[in-house]
Amino acid sequence: MRYGVFYSPAAQREIIKLSQRRERRRILDAIDKLAGDPRPPGSRKLTNSRLRRIRVGDHRVISSIDDDAVVVVLRVAHRTRVYEVDLADLQSRAAKAIRRTLPGEGHRST
Repeated sequence: MRYGVFYSPAAQREIIKLSQRRERRRILDAIDKLAGDPRPPGSRKLTNSRLRRIRVGDHRVISSIDDDAVVVVLRVAHRTRVYEVDLADLQSRAAKAIRRTLPGEGHRST
C-alpha cells in the first residue's frame, strides 16, 4: 500500500531554507521513500510519542504516520536543532494536519 506524504508548513519552510542543494535532494529522496515504507529500516519511534524520525546525514526528518495511508512530515532540521520544539505540540499539529488531509473530513469542525 502506498502512503500519501504531506508536509507541514514548517517542514516546507525548513526544506526551502536548506542551503546545500545536494543535502536538500537527499532529504527529499528519503521523504519520497516514506510513501512506500513509512517505517523504513533505521527509523526510530520517539520516546513517549507517536512520532518517528529518520536520519539523513546530519539532518533529521520528524514525521507522523496515520494508518489511513497518510504520512505527515512535521519537521526537517539539523540534528542539533530538530528537538528544540515541544513534541506534544508537534503531535497535536500532526493530528490536525492528518484530519485535514483525510478525504471527506477536511470540513469537520473540532
